[in-house]
Amino acid sequence: MALFEVIEMGDRPDRPSDPWASDAIFLRGLLFYAHHGVRSEERVLGQRFRVDVELFLSLREAGKSDRLRDTLDYSEVYAVIAEVVERTQARLLEKIADTIALSVLRRFPRVEGLVVVLEKLSPPIPGAMEAVGVRIARTRSDFASELANSAASALPVTPSGGEVVHPEPSERS
Repeated sequence: MALFEVIEMGDRPDRPSDPWASDAIFLRGLLFYAHHGVRSEERVLGQRFRVDVELFLSLREAGKSDRLRDTLDYSEVYAVIAEVVERTQARLLEKIADTIALSVLRRFPRVEGLVVVLEKLSPPIPGAMEAVGVRIARTRSDFASELANSAASALPVTPSGGEVVHPEPSERS
């Protein structure tokens, strides 16, 4: 079965139906203030965005070893997402979500695929609503050429603590 062949699971987020690909790390409710949107006011004034990500990778080794190096550091994942949301500018939520997906896959070779949910909170459209947004699911194969071209030029990441983290050589294979 394909990694993102979705099965019905009630109110829970979509999960891969393949039990061998169902390990996941998630970050939910990441809040950012950024300047994205089709309208010029949105790009000038900015607005709030919420991001949820679910990263699919094997967690077996970390479950056995209890070592951070055998999994992903949440703060590094957060830093990659924050870099995209806060320091880039796009008109469409689809573009931001796709850039988050590519950036995460580029930085973390262990991640096989991911789901990104990006919401624009209090959108500037008539009517009362909490948010509008997009949900995308991507795998490494969706970005095969981009990942092949960038493998040798992985950029360091600066987590919220300010310390620069360079990709581990073992993770770049």
